[in-house]
Amino acid sequence: LLKIDILGLRTLTVIEHAVRSIEKNHGVKIDPARIPLDDGAAFDLLRRADTIGVFQLESAGMRELLKNLQPETFSDIIAVNALYRPGPLGSDMVSTFVDCKHGRKAIVYDHPILEPILRETYGVILYQEQVMRVASAMAGFRLGEADLLRKAMGKKDQSVMAEQRKKFVDGAKENGISKQKSGKIFDLMEKFARYGFNKSHSAAYAVISVRTAFLKANYPAEFVAANLTSEMDDSDRIMILLDDARLKGIGIVPPDVNCCDVEFKVEGGKIFFGLAAVKNVGAKAIRRVVEERRKNGEFKTMFDFCSRVSSRIVNRRGVESLIQAGAFDGLPGHRAQKMANLERIMEKALRSSQDAEKGQFGLFANDESYIEDALGPCGEWNAQERLAREKESLGFFLSGHPLDKFRNLLHILRTVSTSELKESSNGKHAVVGGLASAVKTTYDRKQNEMAFVTIEDDKGQAEAVLFSAVLGKHRSMVAEDRVLVLEGKVSRRNGGEGKLLVNSVLPISEDKPPASKEVHISIDLGKVEEKQIDDMKRVLEGSKGTAQVFFHLTEEGRKACVIRSKSLNVAVDYELLGALCESVGSDNIKLLRDESRGP
Repeated sequence: LLKIDILGLRTLTVIEHAVRSIEKNHGVKIDPARIPLDDGAAFDLLRRADTIGVFQLESAGMRELLKNLQPETFSDIIAVNALYRPGPLGSDMVSTFVDCKHGRKAIVYDHPILEPILRETYGVILYQEQVMRVASAMAGFRLGEADLLRKAMGKKDQSVMAEQRKKFVDGAKENGISKQKSGKIFDLMEKFARYGFNKSHSAAYAVISVRTAFLKANYPAEFVAANLTSEMDDSDRIMILLDDARLKGIGIVPPDVNCCDVEFKVEGGKIFFGLAAVKNVGAKAIRRVVEERRKNGEFKTMFDFCSRVSSRIVNRRGVESLIQAGAFDGLPGHRAQKMANLERIMEKALRSSQDAEKGQFGLFANDESYIEDALGPCGEWNAQERLAREKESLGFFLSGHPLDKFRNLLHILRTVSTSELKESSNGKHAVVGGLASAVKTTYDRKQNEMAFVTIEDDKGQAEAVLFSAVLGKHRSMVAEDRVLVLEGKVSRRNGGEGKLLVNSVLPISEDKPPASKEVHISIDLGKVEEKQIDDMKRVLEGSKGTAQVFFHLTEEGRKACVIRSKSLNVAVDYELLGALCESVGSDNIKLLRDESRGP
């Protein structure tokens, strides 16, 4: 009987949507099955690990592996998919593979027979198929027998392994290979077989990886929009994908009932928000809204919308979500006005519809100014409430973020984002910063109070744990809606998401950053432009304070020297940090805090 293992991958739908959009916008018809597996732009993207949305290659750990490996061929991507598994990552297999590829370590073949089999993996037994080929070439195993050997190695069945070892050594002896040499090779096979991955499986994954890399590298807007449509039910993923698009300079058109559709789409190089991603509405209802707009023209007022789109299609809760998401911002009135007057507008729209059905027309039926006056005066929501309501309807902040003022400082202080924290290895030291969107206290086994904090940044959210000793020390600082920088170690077990076990807490003030006694700026002499130097100099000279300035100079990746400025002493405030980040980038700035002024 033929056994077939079928995987249902949403990525295939993403590819289909992207290809359809590319044909519509660029007139280029792409057959996914004919996407080249050696496209230069795709491999440039893979080498710089720009792989958000790329199949199997977007986790923080996978991106780090891509940067280290610097893949050049399709075979390298097959290897990457096989290497990023718990077994290889927990052994020296990955470092050996990378070092041998780049010539930092000599490739070793224990026998000439192994070279053609292990050449593509730099002497490392990476694939299960290689175990089978070694057994066949060295000891004369038939492929069926070699497969039994592979299974026995994977299951670590000692009695079967003893039989297989004897058979392997005897077979190798007939080929003139000594017992000592064949025994050593068998041990090597057994070691790597514990981690060996099925190459055909990895190759199938690699095909999808390279196809998605091709689409992202060559048609980024269409590819991101297709990913967004496939992730409409996951607000964290939408936020990550939108941030990725913004970093590439792709414009995002916010929700708008007069120009957006059900799904995310691309027009004029911009991504238009998919209205079905707004909570409490649903794709079916939005489809009816879009059909009405296309049939009878754009909506002119809130009354016009409520008159043409029945509350049976979009109920009051759905309209409220659209208001809070900004989907009616193009219509007269601000969001607070529309929300405050919605009940009256919907009642008038219902009566107007009922009168029309009866053939009756009220005194003000065609007076649009009357409808506008019905909005009435109302104070606008402040920025904080506007953003909070936006998040309620979308699951994330779109038009701004409470952390916008602190963004540069948090980028400087943190070592990982929340999304990277969740992918970090167990025990890794980490510093993460963001908004404490939720704080839940409970008691440990000894009945000591502890806390779970949901920390949110521009990449998503993650969980931080404060045990009793740490919570007792920092209790006054830990509260909802506080901006915090948390330092500690990552706890990640059994393949779950990483959490931060907190050691220390640094609260961030809205008035000024934490006191710092030194500002350290890294400059790559081979990459920095003269304008950047001039901008940085102007910024530093314009700030007067007590913090010393240090320049860390590198050239061709090697550290050249560290220079302490004798003439520059600056005041570390948000204005200075913003200007420095704009001129040299937040990754090149570090602050040394003044510990004497407290945590």
